[in-house]
Amino acid sequence: MDNWAEMDETDEAGKDCYSIVMNFIMPHVESVTSNMARTLPDWSKRLAPEEMKLTWVTYFKVEDTGDFSDVIKEVSATMTKVEGEPRRYWYRLIGGDRDNADYMVSGIYKNWAELDIDRDSPYEMYVKEKGEEKAMEMDKLWDSAGVESWSYIWVYDEELSKS
Repeated sequence: MDNWAEMDETDEAGKDCYSIVMNFIMPHVESVTSNMARTLPDWSKRLAPEEMKLTWVTYFKVEDTGDFSDVIKEVSATMTKVEGEPRRYWYRLIGGDRDNADYMVSGIYKNWAELDIDRDSPYEMYVKEKGEEKAMEMDKLWDSAGVESWSYIWVYDEELSKS
């Protein structure tokens, strides 16, 4: 959505899915946590591929968002300089409980084989572009941000998806 006001509008698709969720999904759910995410286009890749089978999502719980943001902005800018654009899609999570992540980044893949492609990590790319000393400064800034992270790989299953 482009703005909060759109949340006031009726969600016809949501109404259609409500009974499916309540009848087929909720009986198997132990707990639910809800939050929203806002895209961070300055840190993110521009266009998603049309084909998608996997999404690798890494979540970040952050103590100092200023330091975290400084590192991500700097590394994203370096990746853009080297590769033409960042590799991933960044989001700032809004709401949720105190144990939820603050940010998430997702990488989208057409198949499992794409995960085997050997490329420099963002850190390796940063070292090659900015040097070891500057990379160590970013490392210290990252450590001061108090970052905790975890990841999941989500697999698209056409049979379980409503088109």
